[in-house]
Amino acid sequence: MKKTPLSLMLILLLLGCKEAVKENSDQNQTYGNSTEYTKLSSEKIDGSRTFEVNFTLEKPAGCMTIDIESVYLQKSFPVQKVPEKTFFIVEKKLNLPHLNLKEDKSYTPIGRNFNNDWEQYFPVKICSSKNDPISALDQSVFRIRFTVFEKTDFYYIITIICESRIKFLEYTPPAKK
Repeated sequence: MKKTPLSLMLILLLLGCKEAVKENSDQNQTYGNSTEYTKLSSEKIDGSRTFEVNFTLEKPAGCMTIDIESVYLQKSFPVQKVPEKTFFIVEKKLNLPHLNLKEDKSYTPIGRNFNNDWEQYFPVKICSSKNDPISALDQSVFRIRFTVFEKTDFYYIITIICESRIKFLEYTPPAKK
């Protein structure tokens, strides 16, 4: 699996880049940003704050593989990149207008990178099932909620491999007062 070097992404982010960094190729698509500019989710993982990134598929797909790498920068000299264990859940938005669900309650989990004992596995492969419309990888909105169980901001790169192109949905943080 070809990955964009994490150090390159961090250099771009450290140079004052306040925009998300995106890269698309045939099937290997990445999205990187800092949690400082990422939506804080109203739902938590094991009581810890989580962040969320939303995306859609350009066309239906059979399978997709998702992985996340996270680091934070040690502020003392010499500056070091400290990798973080990232726990994430992939969810699909259900279109159920008749139930009048809150926005964050209209998602259902379709995959995650950890088990009930908090053992992690990478990457996560999610496939459509012909007999289960909820698992269909179609043009619905998908959400990745993730955490590193730390209070400091960190940088992350999401890598998705899929036969469909991925469109990451932009998040505009509220203006700082």
